[in-house]
Amino acid sequence: EGDDGQWSTFDLRVGSPEQNVRVLPSTAGSATWVVTPGGCDPPLICSVAEARAGIFNQNQSTTWKDLGLFTLALEQNLRPQ
Repeated sequence: EGDDGQWSTFDLRVGSPEQNVRVLPSTAGSATWVVTPGGCDPPLICSVAEARAGIFNQNQSTTWKDLGLFTLALEQNLRPQ
């Protein structure tokens, strides 16, 4: 499903009521990341993400809790080649 090769995604159901999204596995971190509408800039990216993987809409979830901004720092392991 990747735009640069054959990547395997996995279906997840997130929140209540459940919203279906697809994710890519990573060995660089231990957190699950999903795309929210706020993560789309420009907005056209949301239509592409929705078509490929699904968008998690926190406004439609009764279990969403905003914990504020924080850094997952996965980019620390990236090195320019």
